Order: sequence, then C-alpha cells, then structure tokens
Amino acid sequence: MIMAWHARHLLLALSLCLASLQGQAQERHGHHSGWNMRHDGRFQHNHYYPVPGQVVPGLAYGSVMVRFNGQPFYFQGGYWLRPYNGRYVVVTPPLGIVVPILPPQSVTLMMGGLVYFYANGTYYSPLAGRGYVVVPPPPRIEQAQVLPPGVPLPLPPSPPLVVPQPVYPAPVVPAPVVTAPVVTSPGANEPIIYPRQGQSAEQRQADQAECQRWALSQPNASQDPSIRARGFDACMDARGYTVR
Repeated sequence: MIMAWHARHLLLALSLCLASLQGQAQERHGHHSGWNMRHDGRFQHNHYYPVPGQVVPGLAYGSVMVRFNGQPFYFQGGYWLRPYNGRYVVVTPPLGIVVPILPPQSVTLMMGGLVYFYANGTYYSPLAGRGYVVVPPPPRIEQAQVLPPGVPLPLPPSPPLVVPQPVYPAPVVPAPVVTAPVVTSPGANEPIIYPRQGQSAEQRQADQAECQRWALSQPNASQDPSIRARGFDACMDARGYTVR
C-alpha cells in the first residue's frame, strides 16, 4: 500500500512538471506557435527565433522591407524573411544589408573601441545617417564587453565593411502631400494595442513606455515619424502585442 501511494504521487508530480514545461514553451514561442524555434543564449541574449529555412504564410504587422541587390527582404522582431512561392521563407541576412532599426532587446557589445549590436546570430554595426549594417563576426568577438541595456553611448566610427556598399545620390525631399498615407507615431494619436499573451494593463503601459523610448532612440527618429512608428511597432510585436 505504501509503495502504491508513493507511485501515485510520483506520477502526479511528473504530470505537473510536464504541464509547467509545456506552458513555458508556449510562452517562449508567443505568436510563433507551431514554428520551429531555436534559443539564442549567446552574450546572455536569451531569446527564441524561427529557424532559417522554414516557410511561413505571411508577415507580422510592423515588418520593415529592405531592398538589397534589387531583392526585397523583410525584417521583423530580430529575424529576416524573403518572398517564396507566394509565402515567405526565414533566411540569414546577407552581409552588407542595412536596416533602419535595431532588433528589439539586442545586446550591445564593445570590442576594440567599436560598438556592435548582436541578436539571433547576426552582428550589426552603426552606419552614420542610414541605420545599421549587417557585418561578419568581428575577430575575437568572444572577448567583447557586454554593455548593460539602457546605457546611452556616443557611437564611435563604424569599422570598415567587408562587403562594398553602393554610393547613393543625396535624396530629394518632396513637398508634403496632404493625401499621402500617414504612419501614426507613438505619442501622437494613441494606437490600439492588443495583448496577445494576456498581459495586464500595468504591464502593457510599462512595455508601451519602454518601446516609445526605444523607438525615439533610433537614428533619424526625431526627424522621420515613420521610423519612430516602425520601431515602436516592431518593439511591441517582440513583446507580444499587436498594434493597429
């Protein structure tokens, strides 16, 4: 009788442990439920991303489209996609591609007096006036100093790039058109935010304030509301919200 009682309680404990692990896995995957995910723990990043090569049906709200060598790439939540037979395939970004905003919660690294940003196996280097360029892993990057989040940094000059960059003429700023679609930026007309993971109102307000600060820190965000809006949307998407 005593052995049977212990066996029943052992099975109950194992069942509860399994349910807890399944709940944690669902929380980690968020709105990517059903995708093949991998954990990135390098430099204490501790985030999950879709595995390259898998095909997904569509793009998340707030995706940023970037053209490279005439081909469209889409950047969302720290990972990259390309069109594929009417759908999209998760890819590794090509060296030299430039994105206007950083991945949410990327890790800041200092190496040899230069600043790099890391997320999802990819290294980004600041490119003055244009955003951030994907670069190869710097030599001896394992010895880099991991800087705490939220610390303002005077960005040093960018390191030389391995991939040559095309030279673009200076952009011509067109006159404002009243009928053009306007991207609503955080802090103006408040967007409608849907929590996908049951976040409380207090948590939503805290995440919204943090994403607003992060979006305003992006290059040219103070001059271009669309950059600020895209940064805010991408940050909130990474934290489990849908912004309309």
